[in-house]
Amino acid sequence: AEINQAQLKMEDNMKNYGQTSALGGLQVFGLYPFRLLLRFIAGFLYVVFGVDKSFSFHRSTIERLCDKLEVFVSVHRVVTEDGHTLILHRLRLKNSKKVGKPILLQHGLLESSIVWIAYGKESLAYLLLEHGFDVWLGNNRGNAYSSGNWGLWGKNAQNWDFREIAEEDFSQNVRYIIEATGYEKIFYIGQSQGAAQAIVGIHNKPDISQKLSGLVLLSPALFLKRPDNATVQFIMDKIPGAGYRIAFPIIALAQCLTPEFILLPFSHWAMYNMGWYRSPIGWEASKTLFAATPSSGTSTANMLHWVNLSNSNGNISFDSERISCPTFCYVGSEDDVIDAIKTKSLIQNLPDLRHFHCEPKYGHTDFVWSHQSTKNLYHRISQQLLEVDK
Repeated sequence: AEINQAQLKMEDNMKNYGQTSALGGLQVFGLYPFRLLLRFIAGFLYVVFGVDKSFSFHRSTIERLCDKLEVFVSVHRVVTEDGHTLILHRLRLKNSKKVGKPILLQHGLLESSIVWIAYGKESLAYLLLEHGFDVWLGNNRGNAYSSGNWGLWGKNAQNWDFREIAEEDFSQNVRYIIEATGYEKIFYIGQSQGAAQAIVGIHNKPDISQKLSGLVLLSPALFLKRPDNATVQFIMDKIPGAGYRIAFPIIALAQCLTPEFILLPFSHWAMYNMGWYRSPIGWEASKTLFAATPSSGTSTANMLHWVNLSNSNGNISFDSERISCPTFCYVGSEDDVIDAIKTKSLIQNLPDLRHFHCEPKYGHTDFVWSHQSTKNLYHRISQQLLEVDK
C-alpha cells in the first residue's frame, strides 16, 4: 500500500509531548500534598486519554530515559490504512554522526517502546546504537503512545484485534522506515506478541519478508499454553474479556499514587508468582518498567484472542515457507506463557532458521526485563545481525 508522502516527513528535532509547567516548582518547596495532587491529575489524564504526556514537572517517559543517556529521540507518526496513528521513536547517539542499518524493535502485549531502553546503557536499544544500528522503537495501537484520541475510551479502542496489529501495524512500520531511511531492507526484533505479529504479518503479506535482512524472535507467542499459576487461571476463567478495561484505570492510578517502596516489592512479587519472569530484574529499571506497564491498553478482542489461545493450548497458524528471511529465535526454559518445546517444532520448519536457543531459567519477559540479558544474550544477538549484514 502506498504511504502518504506527508507522513514521511522527518521529525528529527526533539519533540515534547507536553511542556514543563511552572507548577513543577512546587516540588522544590517539598509541598507533598500538592505534588500528590499533580500526580493524581497526571494519572487521571493518563487513564482518560491513554497517553504518556508530560504534566507539571515531568516530560514523557521515553524522553526522560533518553536524556539520561545523551540519546536523541525523534517522533514519527505512521498512519495505517484503517486510520490508526502509530508512534515510532527513532534513537540516535548525540555524539554519533554516522547512521547505520535500520532496526525496528517491537514490544509485547500491554507494553510500549519504553521496555527497550529502561535499562539505560545496558538496554538492548542502547547496545544496538553502540554497534552502529539506526534504532527505531515501535508502538502498537492502543498503548500509551499510539492510543489516538481518548485512548482506552475512544472509538478506535475496540474496533480491531490481533489481525490488524499483524497486517497493518507491522507492515506499515516496516514500509515507513524503509521509505524514511532509503534502505531496501531493515532488521526486526520482536518480543512475545511483537514476534508473533511479524510472523503473521509476513504470512498475510509475504512480500514483507523480502524487506527484512533478519528477524529476531524473543519468546514468540506462537504456541501458548495454559499457565500453571492458579491466580492467572482464575483471572482467565472468571473475569470477562472486558474486565481489564475496568482494572486498567485502577492500576494506572495506583501506579501514579503508590510510593515506590510499596509498588516495587509488590510488583516484583506479583509478576514472579504469576510466572511472567524468572531472572532478576534490576531495581532502577523496575522503577520504570513497573510504572509504565500496563501501557494504556489493548482492545477487548485482542485480549480475548490471547486468553482463548492460552486456555486451549492453541497455536497461531502460518505458512513457514513464507518466512524466508534469516531468522533467530530465543525462548526461555521456564516460560509459563508459551510452550517452548512446541514453539521449537514450529520454528524449525522455517526455511532460513539461523539459530534457535533455549535460555536456562528464563521466563517469558526475561529477554527484555532481566538485567542479565545484556551479558547473556544482547551481544550475541548484535553479532549475529552484524554477521548477516556482511
